[in-house]
Amino acid sequence: MPKIYFEQEDREGQPGILIMEDLNTAYTVDTFTPVKLEQIKNVIEHITRFHVFQLNHRLKPWQGKFPVFYDESDVKSIKNMLCVLKEYQPDVFGPLVDTILKLYNDLKFKEYAKCCDVLGLPKLVTHGDLWIGNILWENNSENVKAFIDFAESFEGNPMYDIAKVLTCTDATIRRKVENEFFEIYIEHLKNNVDPENAKLFSIEKLRKAYGVAQVYTLLSLAISLATNRVVPNGSNKEEHERKLAQHIEKTKLAFEDAVKFLKHEMPEWIK
Repeated sequence: MPKIYFEQEDREGQPGILIMEDLNTAYTVDTFTPVKLEQIKNVIEHITRFHVFQLNHRLKPWQGKFPVFYDESDVKSIKNMLCVLKEYQPDVFGPLVDTILKLYNDLKFKEYAKCCDVLGLPKLVTHGDLWIGNILWENNSENVKAFIDFAESFEGNPMYDIAKVLTCTDATIRRKVENEFFEIYIEHLKNNVDPENAKLFSIEKLRKAYGVAQVYTLLSLAISLATNRVVPNGSNKEEHERKLAQHIEKTKLAFEDAVKFLKHEMPEWIK
């Protein structure tokens, strides 16, 4: 997060005051530019440290102050956006979307979203919307300068932010991180967290929690495609269409992997 030097809440109708670090030197990456592997690793390092902080904090004053993972309004918006994606590319996404939609009825999804309770994982505060537009990078660097826009933060699945940021890169990098991350995360917890808390985590639990989160973050990819189909004014049409084709392929592979997870790990949810 950016450094905060002074804050004052609203008083008697007067606006609050927030004096924070100047972020003018940071840069962002556009939606169609896949985040590099080293950038992804740096983001995950920050997320992991945030998890360690929470697990080691004895009082945990944030508990109960954030929304839960599931919100009833989510189901309707997700179903609508998935249908838009299906209509846009029926040959590519039709069967995949039909499978995912089986999950999104009110009762099923409400239970599905409670994966921490089912898996016995601690609920941790997440950023909640860690896509490319909410990450600022240091100039001439692949290191994170700041995460912004915490409006969708919630207390729940610790793998959610990992799954969300991995929607910002291509399938090759995403799958590489998925193959390596869980062991590294567990080792980091063993070295930096109280043993009683560290033993609550296992690679199997994390893989399942990540799979649950990945299914939910498909919405981000669907929204990205739906809102970036038209060539922006002043942009090169051929370049835009080339990047769009890459984005479609990335999205298709993410859907395929999510469906594969559901069929293998949780087939009862898509019957």
